[in-house]
Amino acid sequence: MLSDKSMKRNIIALNRDNEETVNQANDKLGKVSSIVSDEVLENNLVRLLSEFDQHLLSLNKKVEKEPYAAISILLIMLNECAEFTEMVMKVETETEFLANLANIASDKYSHLRLLHVRQNRISDATARNLYKGWTGEKAERHLVFKEISSGMAQILMSYLSFFSSSFNDSNTSLQWDDICEVFADDLDQSLQSLSY
Repeated sequence: MLSDKSMKRNIIALNRDNEETVNQANDKLGKVSSIVSDEVLENNLVRLLSEFDQHLLSLNKKVEKEPYAAISILLIMLNECAEFTEMVMKVETETEFLANLANIASDKYSHLRLLHVRQNRISDATARNLYKGWTGEKAERHLVFKEISSGMAQILMSYLSFFSSSFNDSNTSLQWDDICEVFADDLDQSLQSLSY
């Protein structure tokens, strides 16, 4: 299980690794924040994080009865981030932003490679089939899916870091960093209680 401090260290480590990917996307598009006004970005981020709060409530209710629900909910959030990146941030699908983040995270969480990114979205089918068809020991399944969920959480935090860093105003950017850190703590607490 990840402690608060180790989760933050992992997020920071992935975000440092991810800076190159974020910078590559920015280079292709010019400065992303110059395309989207701070007001538009902030309004849409408020909506996105409100949806994420609802997903966390759902995750906390379902996980005892359906542990796999956590993976499905994380996949929904990642795909919503991918959509947000395309629709709000105007990042072209061809940049394969999600695939790049998944590749970076899979260096640390190798079981993330079991998830398939196609057209900048992650399909639930492969992971669901693996979970439902698991024939090995339950302890091993727990480790595999714990790693997958931790990796997906890091990708999610990298997205949120990308969004908050795209504000023109540095104070607004710092405020959103704080908001995203609170969300990261809440997500970490939810994921710690899982037993796959």
